[in-house]
Amino acid sequence: MSAAGRMVLAVIEGAGQPLEPGVIAERLIITSGSVTSLLDTLEKRGLVRRLPHPDDRRKLLVEITPEAEAILDG
Repeated sequence: MSAAGRMVLAVIEGAGQPLEPGVIAERLIITSGSVTSLLDTLEKRGLVRRLPHPDDRRKLLVEITPEAEAILDG
């Protein structure tokens, strides 16, 4: 896994709750396009899930999976 991918997982885990992609981008000081690409890769590997935002249909939330938690804790 890339260092950037690991950083995305760490930011989400550190927040203790699902985050919007824009928030992840802000915390890592990278572009939203870069976050989208990283999330695509992590989602294909089963390490994150994109969820509908409960309050705004236009937004998504991203959460890490138990597999990602095991990688970070291992």
